[in-house]
Amino acid sequence: MDRDVISQAHDWSIARHGGLTGLRDQSALESALAAAPAAEKIATFLALATGELSEEALADWLRARARPA
Repeated sequence: MDRDVISQAHDWSIARHGGLTGLRDQSALESALAAAPAAEKIATFLALATGELSEEALADWLRARARPA
């Protein structure tokens, strides 16, 4: 999944649901995305975009898949 697509999904989610803009940890995002299969990444970010997945749940998903840099 492309970083630009993720950024756009995040921006859309913030506009719809509120929250802080920007990326707190670029390395953690890249690590988590590298560790997850493509279908899982797509399903996760679609769930975020539709509001089925909260930003807190996304943060948990990313933390669970992130590897130390």
